[in-house]
Amino acid sequence: MSLTKTALVCGAGGFIGHHLVRRLKAEGFWVRGVDLKFPRFSRTDADDFALGDLRDQGFVARVIDRRFDEIYQLAADLGGAGYLFTGENDADVMHNSATINLNVLQAACKRDSRRRSAARSPRRRPAARSRSGAMASRPALFSISMNASRRRSGSCARTGPVR
Repeated sequence: MSLTKTALVCGAGGFIGHHLVRRLKAEGFWVRGVDLKFPRFSRTDADDFALGDLRDQGFVARVIDRRFDEIYQLAADLGGAGYLFTGENDADVMHNSATINLNVLQAACKRDSRRRSAARSPRRRPAARSRSGAMASRPALFSISMNASRRRSGSCARTGPVR
């Protein structure tokens, strides 16, 4: 039995996810990265990297094929400023990001992963506006962990916003 800790980083092709993979590797983790794309500016340090769409439940089930010690869900439908700030794509952005979060959470619960954290979804804040007057998007971070009293049934509980 291996004593190496394992981590899954969803959104590992993005700026934050790529750096998180690097940090986890430096801490001695075996890391699987997942994203629609590889990191743009440098090679990934992940031990395994799966390319695919986390909106697809089947893909998520194949990626979360074991119990991970830690799962970081950073993937979201961001699409760039021209896509986000117009207000025309808000429903799609929220739907896609919620689908990703729910798929990852469901698969992690089924595998009884020890710790899941940093799930994020774009969220519009009325106080944040760009120079053009369009609404700005800000990631909402949540810490998600197994509820000890429900661990036997495999259900999870949202523990609240991370500040």
